Amino acid sequence: MIPVRRWMLAVLVALTAAACGDGASGPPPPPPEPTLEETLWSYRAANGLPALAAAIIRTDAIEEVAVVGLRRLGTSDSVSLSDRFHIGSDTKAMVATLAGTLVEEGTLGWLATPAAVFPDLAATMHPELQAITLRDLLTHRAGLQPFTTGDEWASIPVFPGTPVDRRRAFVGWLLAQAPHHPVGQYVYSNVGYSIAAAIIEEASGRAWDSLLEERLFTPLGMTTAGLGWPATSDPNQPWGHYVVSGVLTPHPPDDAYQLNEILKPAGDVHVSIADFARFVQMHLRGLRGQDVLLESATIRDLHEPVGTYALGWGVVSVSGHTVSTHNGSAGTFYATMAISHATNLALVIATNAGGTDASNTCATLMNVLLQRYADD
Repeated sequence: MIPVRRWMLAVLVALTAAACGDGASGPPPPPPEPTLEETLWSYRAANGLPALAAAIIRTDAIEEVAVVGLRRLGTSDSVSLSDRFHIGSDTKAMVATLAGTLVEEGTLGWLATPAAVFPDLAATMHPELQAITLRDLLTHRAGLQPFTTGDEWASIPVFPGTPVDRRRAFVGWLLAQAPHHPVGQYVYSNVGYSIAAAIIEEASGRAWDSLLEERLFTPLGMTTAGLGWPATSDPNQPWGHYVVSGVLTPHPPDDAYQLNEILKPAGDVHVSIADFARFVQMHLRGLRGQDVLLESATIRDLHEPVGTYALGWGVVSVSGHTVSTHNGSAGTFYATMAISHATNLALVIATNAGGTDASNTCATLMNVLLQRYADD
């Protein structure tokens, strides 16, 4: 019989030999992958961003969420997981999803036309725009001016009444004009989503943002979601930053730069990174055959592109895989989202800075994370 101490020593020697290859030489094991938080710190520091946030999403869980950095440059106020980021044109996917809820219940159809929804405005609509459809508007193929610059925004008349009234009046004003380009040709247009929101309001009798709260934010548990700059209603939220003479500069949330009520459906939602992930997770689940708020077939329809743009989503090939994606920025924040069609993976990334450096950083980080987590 081996004494207890000798037996324990023999086991220890055997385990050590197994772990170390019994003394045989070999390459050292690769270093562990950095955590999501470590990765964000690295990219934030390398690119001078105030804050950076991201989430890794699976159908059954939001696997990792991290936020790093500052709410505002020049302060020591650190961001938290509940902090909100303005997501700009990623709002478009939410408006398209909202439209999908009305289509499923039969209140609207994808082929609904402004002329049919607003019969009192039809007579003054340009003949070439009378037959454009809700699907044309949501896929940027309705022949409408882009309205992506400050000068274009400034050309919108001041209409009286409530925000719903103003969006309705905008429909009559814009669609009385000749098409900006041929109907059916893809040209990205913010006001296509303004008119889509007005159609949703006319068909439902409800303001689009009220419906968004009721039909998306509340059932998905997106308690941080709202409209406008995050710090407008809560001074403890992140400020955006824009580039002034090559330097990132904090943007006061209560200054004159606010999105026009008419343009809000095109890009004015703010939300925490975890709640942003909940919205994207719903789409990931739908693409993988699950019914969540919308039937899977409706979700798949939202991601079916005409060319490379579907309903609120761009659809592209990344390393041979089909990916639904979108990014958004109103100049002071930047946000991007991506869903892999072939793997159980989606991502969201956001920063409280606008400009080329912010967008390039987020694009590079998105590609890195798509590759790192694709085979998990």
